[in-house]
Amino acid sequence: MIFPVVLVFCTVFTLEFAGSEYQTDWITDIKLSHDNTLLFAVSRDGTLKIWELDSGILLNAVVVHEDWVLSVDYHPGTGMLVTGSADNTARIWRLDPGKASIDLVSTLSGHEDWVSTAVFTQNGKRVITGSDDGTVRIWDTVSGARQGPVFEHGAWVNDVFITADERYLVTGSADGTVRIWNLARGELVRSLRGHNSSVEEVSVISDGEKVVSASTDRSVKIWEFDTGSVLRNLTGHDGGVLTLIVSEDESELVTVDSQGYIRFWDLERIGGIPKSIRAFGDKGHRDWILTIEMTADRRYLITGSADGTIRLWRTDDQQEPLAVLIGWSDGEFFSYRHNVGWIGSEYSKERILSIDGKMIEDLGRALPTLNLLEETEDRERRILFLLIYLAGIFVVATTIVVALVRRMIMFRKSRTSTEE
Repeated sequence: MIFPVVLVFCTVFTLEFAGSEYQTDWITDIKLSHDNTLLFAVSRDGTLKIWELDSGILLNAVVVHEDWVLSVDYHPGTGMLVTGSADNTARIWRLDPGKASIDLVSTLSGHEDWVSTAVFTQNGKRVITGSDDGTVRIWDTVSGARQGPVFEHGAWVNDVFITADERYLVTGSADGTVRIWNLARGELVRSLRGHNSSVEEVSVISDGEKVVSASTDRSVKIWEFDTGSVLRNLTGHDGGVLTLIVSEDESELVTVDSQGYIRFWDLERIGGIPKSIRAFGDKGHRDWILTIEMTADRRYLITGSADGTIRLWRTDDQQEPLAVLIGWSDGEFFSYRHNVGWIGSEYSKERILSIDGKMIEDLGRALPTLNLLEETEDRERRILFLLIYLAGIFVVATTIVVALVRRMIMFRKSRTSTEE
């Protein structure tokens, strides 16, 4: 009786949950399109992936560099993307939104080390790059020619931010400083000193009145742009702060540390304990969160991690991700979104064999039409089917056993009557 039940259970479990482990690589940077419909993600595997955010479908995956891709930026006015890479170059791409395809426009060559950040100016005519060679350079978007002066730090340049009027450039560096430069004259305006470790990310808010910086010294600072004085020192992170984002209405600052805590800071009110999400856990990330984005309506956060996944979170105190996006690094890609349960997992690995009845090996390179949203009804239907199947086996087995017992009883009665 037990053997057939165990056999059926093992068979169903194997069909549903066993299979090849996905292989992917660090998600180093993500950017949303201006209308929040597309998500651009770059990875240490050299790829740029384009996701349809609402459905979680991977529209395209393209190898854009021969080495790690460290940054991506999108300019809605020109429809162009720029990627920065560990191959010491940045590349500019023209996006065809209808086909989710890209074409190379120009390659920016001249840095002597990794291009860790690359951003468009407001009008999209120029690109600013920051490099591990300690310099910041300006380039023409279309021709790829270098323009203007070279700005220098004492160590790696981790982030670059251009003010809305394009007059100033704000940079954060591993030398622990935030620097403000006059973009036209190529002059250092002031150096903001106060962090004790690498400055990972910078931003400018309040129409250029304030600078925000995140550092691996576990602090976030808000500086006065004109004087360089510290207005607020946001402490409470237990690990180095790796990334930050300011909401579109500039009312909220979101920061992420190396321990996996996402904190929400009210920029309109001083003091108070910030709301937080613990983004590490059974359903959360399993490695550093390296990049973060927020939708314009402030309802959702998107995080990219060194565990190779992108996760979607609600901002209303949710402690579990709403969805996870996964992609292979070996040339075959797919997307997977969930809102219930979890696929049987190991540390930094998910095991999935079939989706909508198709084997992983047969899914192909891209899935522009396959809806991978796992609904509660589908799971309940599978469980119900399994229970009915097991019940059927139980009834058949019971019937056979009863028939055998009855036959044995009849046989004994027959022998008894014969002997008499």
